[in-house]
Amino acid sequence: MQPAKLMPQRTLPPTIQLLQPFQHYKHPSEGLWRAEDLRYTMRRRATSPLLRCWFLAYPLIGSGATSFCSVGGISIHSSSLVSAFALHPCRYPSTVRSRRFHVGTSHCRRHSGRAFSTKRQQTPRNTQDRHYATSSSDVLTSTSSNTVKRFVALQQKAKKRRETGETIVEGPRMVLDLLKNPNTRQWVQQIIVASDVDASVRDQLEQVLQEPSADDDDNDNNDDTDSTKHDNIQVMTALPSVVKACSDTVTPQGIVARVQVPLWDPAAIVAEQQTKRAPLYLVLDAVSDPGNMGTLLRSSVAVGVSAVLLLPGSCDVWNPKAVRSAMGGSFLVPTFSMKSWDAAVQQLQEWNCPTIWAATMLQDQQGQVLSTAHFDIDWSEQPHALVIGSEGTGLSPVIRDCLEGSNTTPVVQAVHVPMQGDIESLNAAVCGSVILFEYMRQWQQRHED
Repeated sequence: MQPAKLMPQRTLPPTIQLLQPFQHYKHPSEGLWRAEDLRYTMRRRATSPLLRCWFLAYPLIGSGATSFCSVGGISIHSSSLVSAFALHPCRYPSTVRSRRFHVGTSHCRRHSGRAFSTKRQQTPRNTQDRHYATSSSDVLTSTSSNTVKRFVALQQKAKKRRETGETIVEGPRMVLDLLKNPNTRQWVQQIIVASDVDASVRDQLEQVLQEPSADDDDNDNNDDTDSTKHDNIQVMTALPSVVKACSDTVTPQGIVARVQVPLWDPAAIVAEQQTKRAPLYLVLDAVSDPGNMGTLLRSSVAVGVSAVLLLPGSCDVWNPKAVRSAMGGSFLVPTFSMKSWDAAVQQLQEWNCPTIWAATMLQDQQGQVLSTAHFDIDWSEQPHALVIGSEGTGLSPVIRDCLEGSNTTPVVQAVHVPMQGDIESLNAAVCGSVILFEYMRQWQQRHED
């Protein structure tokens, strides 16, 4: 009599064996498969016709009657299947092979052919995202979306900024400052927030958005006002990679905004002169460095410059690098692009500015300084205009021809910042800022007297 053979170990069908490598992804407390694990399994492992048929047939089983299903000893919750795949019962098994399921999105796309939507609303991963991601369309996951392309175009192309009248602002400090200021809040069009941004920054942004604006105060009695629109500012949550694609910096700060460029009225400058005893105008002659441009704009806001005129060859004020360097100053001081030096002089005459100073040091053949030191000028007596030349070549030839001693008009006087040592010249932004703050010192001193 032959001895009884031991029962062979149970061998799972090939279809169920596909799930074995992922058993260590079970939920630690319940031993159940998570929805994201099932998505990955469906995308990578569900190639067997039997398993595909089971996935498609399972939604037909009443989830109320059977909340759990055991396949090859693996417990799977019915809601996980529905949330993981969201497949319609009418889909045929043959169509699953040609579809690719994206983790974390609500769309399934064919490798070839048109895309179809599962009509499933995406739920935010945490409560902090719910304010920003109210629907699947509010979450940016692709760097090739039209929104990202628009941000990139505004970052890289000055022509695009001129056509749309928009620019890009990066960083939580600048974005929050624009939202807090009632004069600049209206220009913010769209804000993209990274999903991994600091919680404190997110809370500050949410608090600022909830604050009523000037338009909201005018419509307090209007019952149709929707406070969730945040002054028509579109706020979206995006993956860090998407925010990086929208940013111009190497290490983005998690917030990037699309802001409308303000349009200034030259006639309003004349009305402002009535409130200032001696306004100061800044003329930038081919200042091409974005850092110097932003620094001069920031200093102009600090000392109360009435307007800034940009001559040909100057950097674009709305260049993202210049905007970051100005730290929001670009939106607070009026700037005007002039086609020529003659056009700038004509504009200064309309503003009743008789005196023009150019930052340069003049010396005679014996080395004696002919230009005036910046602290020897009475900046608070009457309106003045200060011209700052480019970083490399200084003042342009057309302005040098107007310096004192020439027969051309208008007469431009030379002003310099005294220096010691062997330093030949100062940085354009430093030189301009020193003179600007001397104007502010004299103006405050005279105002106190």
